[in-house]
Amino acid sequence: MAKFAVTAVTIALLAASNLVFAEDDVATLKEEITGLQTKLSNVTRGRDYLLGEFNSTKTKLSNVTRGRDYLLGEFNSAKADKAEIESNLTRANEKSKTLDARLRRAIAHSKSTRSTLESQLATATADQKHLRARLGRAIAHSKSTRSTLEDQLATATADRKHLRARLGRAIAHSKSTRSTLEDQLAAATADQKHLRARLGRAIAYSKSTRSTLEDQLAAATADRKHLRARLGRAIAHSKSTRSTLENQLASVTVGRDHLRSKLQNTLSAPATWASDVNAKLASTIDGLEGTQVTVDSNDNVNVRVGNTGLFRTGGTVLSAPGSNLLSQIAQQLALQSDADITVIGHTDNIPVGEGNRFNNNSELSFARASSTLQFLRDSGVPAENLSAAGYGEDYPIASNDTPEGRQQNRRVEIVLKQK
Repeated sequence: MAKFAVTAVTIALLAASNLVFAEDDVATLKEEITGLQTKLSNVTRGRDYLLGEFNSTKTKLSNVTRGRDYLLGEFNSAKADKAEIESNLTRANEKSKTLDARLRRAIAHSKSTRSTLESQLATATADQKHLRARLGRAIAHSKSTRSTLEDQLATATADRKHLRARLGRAIAHSKSTRSTLEDQLAAATADQKHLRARLGRAIAYSKSTRSTLEDQLAAATADRKHLRARLGRAIAHSKSTRSTLENQLASVTVGRDHLRSKLQNTLSAPATWASDVNAKLASTIDGLEGTQVTVDSNDNVNVRVGNTGLFRTGGTVLSAPGSNLLSQIAQQLALQSDADITVIGHTDNIPVGEGNRFNNNSELSFARASSTLQFLRDSGVPAENLSAAGYGEDYPIASNDTPEGRQQNRRVEIVLKQK
């Protein structure tokens, strides 16, 4: 009870002192409260601005992460191809060793048999000599026939190599065309450039390794075929050898025709694909609010979407008319599952101005391309087929000296390339 009484008295004294203080300095406290409220308002505005910047950076980071995951998948696929080729080379080497051992045994047996026959022929009669002469003429005729077939086989093999080289150049040209489009992605972020460079080196190393392994495999296969042919000649009759060569010639001829057909299909496939896709898109979206569908010299289909109200001036959010237009385009793009789709943003040459959250037109164009990509993905276009780039004011299609020309340069282009 005594402690409770002392505590109560203490509290009463403190309250009385606080009351006196409040009565004496009420004006000062009001001024401090007003200042604190002003600072709180400034801090709140700063917090809202930082939250907006954080959300924008988070969206950019998400786009970069998706690009990095796609490139890592390509790199892993190249490593798997390399492992498969090395396994095939190991099996070819093992088969070559087996054939070499069989050939050695056949040669040893042949030498032993020849020694026995020579001993018997030493005691043969004139009739046997006559038969040997006839046999010599028959063997000479068989060798002449075999030489002719071998020449035909060499000619067919050279033709097949020529067609394979043409096919390789056609494939290299197709890859070069794709590389041209990849070079346009130089406006992407530093992380994307770094991953793309690493992937390029990995693919180049994989191709070089694969080419070397294929050469070794071809050499081992040729050696194996040569040993098998020698073994056949040591065991089989000349007629069997002739039949084998004729079968090989027929096989090479079929392979040559197959390679020639494959080369023709490879050369015509991109142009046919681009023509078909262009016809489908042109029949549905060409002309919608200024949209144009064309095919470029690299057999890529280009869908040019004019900025007639697609975005607000200096903004990256799609307007209602722009969303309606992209919805119709997205319905058709979602059907092109065999195409890589790149969304490219362009601007005029008017600077973004001070106070804008973008430093330059390149950043603005990339942000608009990213907004368009996000809308297409949300509208059903597969995310793994989509990528974005921003070229800013670097590729105008009209003069920036007039309002009409600047309006044409403010555009979004959607480029479709066959996978």
